[in-house]
Amino acid sequence: MAIIPLPDIAFRSVKYRLQAPAQVNRSAWTGARQVMGLPGPTRLSLTAEHVPIRGEERMLAWRAFFARLSGQVHTFRIPVTERAQIDAEITAVVAAVPSASSITITVGPADFRTTNRRLLRAGQIITVADQPLILAADLMTGGAGGVTATADFRPLLRRSPTIGAPVVLHRPTALVALDSDVSEWGVDPGQLYSFSIEASEAF
Repeated sequence: MAIIPLPDIAFRSVKYRLQAPAQVNRSAWTGARQVMGLPGPTRLSLTAEHVPIRGEERMLAWRAFFARLSGQVHTFRIPVTERAQIDAEITAVVAAVPSASSITITVGPADFRTTNRRLLRAGQIITVADQPLILAADLMTGGAGGVTATADFRPLLRRSPTIGAPVVLHRPTALVALDSDVSEWGVDPGQLYSFSIEASEAF
């Protein structure tokens, strides 16, 4: 599968859905339930509505994008935040993977390495190995000179990232594929084009 770049990210509205399947058994006698969370299959899906595009010339890149996707065959990366979360100069890589719900990261450059500096707030998102992860606690620097930070998150990692793999803090993305094999767009008088994208994480 190829990863096809988005022509732009001019979406006027996005609806996110986080699906976390579980097996639920409920007693017919007492109504009590037993729940077992299923490891691994949690995934993010979204519906993104693009701003109207006026003029066929400006729509050509999107037509080519849909054609190159070949329906659900290929994938693309799409931002999962409304704006940049942090200074683009701050970088991070995986230093250790203590559990499926946390990683230790090394932060750079040296100018930003101060102990007890909050990089991101709980509820913000990072991307590791193309998986968007929602922080369960503030991402704080620590260690000698504030070189490292521990990210606690949900959902759980689907696979353990390699040491040294990049951690996206600035503008996290999800690797997704279309939910349907049909790509659709509309055009109104005056060559006013409209379309939306429905996609889910591809892994």
